[in-house]
Amino acid sequence: MSTDTTIIIQHEADTTPGSTTTWFEQKKMPFRIIKLYENHLLPNLDDFSNLIICGGSMNVDQEEKFSWMKSEKKLIKDSLEQKKKVLGLCLGAQLMAEAFGAKVGRMGYSEVGWHPIEIAPHAFTGPEAMTLSVFQWHSYCFSDVPKALHLASNEAWLNQAYARGSYALGFQFHPETTAAWMNECANDKTLPTGKFCQRSELIRDQFEKQKNMQAWYFKVLDRFFLPNSTK
Repeated sequence: MSTDTTIIIQHEADTTPGSTTTWFEQKKMPFRIIKLYENHLLPNLDDFSNLIICGGSMNVDQEEKFSWMKSEKKLIKDSLEQKKKVLGLCLGAQLMAEAFGAKVGRMGYSEVGWHPIEIAPHAFTGPEAMTLSVFQWHSYCFSDVPKALHLASNEAWLNQAYARGSYALGFQFHPETTAAWMNECANDKTLPTGKFCQRSELIRDQFEKQKNMQAWYFKVLDRFFLPNSTK
């Protein structure tokens, strides 16, 4: 395996890398998806330069239930210690946050559907503060990440995104959501309810927000993985 490869860790079949792979294909950058639910083996630390950790319905405190979780946590921690570029999406951001020493636990409620977040200016997120509607599906969260910059928040939860140095970026939300994935979530019979949870019809009615979110996400990927090409 080439050391220029980006490894994408996928935890379950219905939580895919989404539009992330479209960006890599457009940039003609090599990547490999490790499907832990199909018993794919985790790579050696020297076999890749970048790591992306997808979301999933499992939680960071379920090591006994998911046999691969301890090994994945070690790979994440080792990658961060070597300052490889690591991007975490929802569960992925929580696993990264835990590796950095943050607390990760249940919120007491869920956040599901399209919700606005306030994004701070940063080299990764863009030069100006902005409000963006993003797709959410989580009931666990992370506290402040030690030595990291806080990048986004909203009414439901203060810590929606963080960056540490030039090598670590975590999103509590799902910027990788595609239109097909959004519709699949809207049709989920286990759709949570609560103050910050939208029903199926409302999720579908906000279809147009996916395009704006993806355009922003692709710019973030440009700045994070290809910083020299965006100057």
